[in-house]
Amino acid sequence: MNDARRMMITARDGVALAVEIAGDGEPIIFLHEFSGDLASWVPQVDALSGRYRCICFNARGYPPSGVPDLSEAYSQARAEAIGMAAYADELANSRYARALRAKDGEAWRQFMAQLSGHSARGMAMTLRGILAKRPSLWQLEPELSKISQPTLLIIGDEDEPCIEPNLFLKRTLPDCALAMLPCTGHLPNLEEPRHFNESLDRFFAAVSDGSWNRLRTAMR
Repeated sequence: MNDARRMMITARDGVALAVEIAGDGEPIIFLHEFSGDLASWVPQVDALSGRYRCICFNARGYPPSGVPDLSEAYSQARAEAIGMAAYADELANSRYARALRAKDGEAWRQFMAQLSGHSARGMAMTLRGILAKRPSLWQLEPELSKISQPTLLIIGDEDEPCIEPNLFLKRTLPDCALAMLPCTGHLPNLEEPRHFNESLDRFFAAVSDGSWNRLRTAMR
């Protein structure tokens, strides 16, 4: 994202968030996962910013975004205790990133380097303030069943803990499709960027030109 427009914005509670915007057109907002940051989406931004306005940001707790001291500001105690470098080494060498390491050693090293640069305090607060307190997907079924927007889920078939939650979402969201990438783990956008990007591009185009709605209606 060398040509991205970089800025800091301020959330309603005063926390500064680092934002990068690349391209013009219909906006796409990329939200990183717990172990990632806005750099996790480089393969997608590079592929899509010629047609879309790609917006990435670091969540609070992920520098250069602000790292508030109070867990209430976030809605691993373990990472906090052993240090970020040791935590990153353990996670990058676990099953979590095993498929990425097998497929693309350079992408795996970049993943580990980015993870090592995170704030141990910020990740610990994220775990305490968000992940530990959020309800399960199954508890949210009544609310999820009311979301009418077209949705595409993309997962890897080796990411076993996430398969059943995604099948649940496929059954629950009224207008949802599920793509499963073979021999792929928890980081499909990094492990299989070409297939991931093509799936996104087709999805966005189908929703935009109405073919998604026509096909989904015909299948009901």
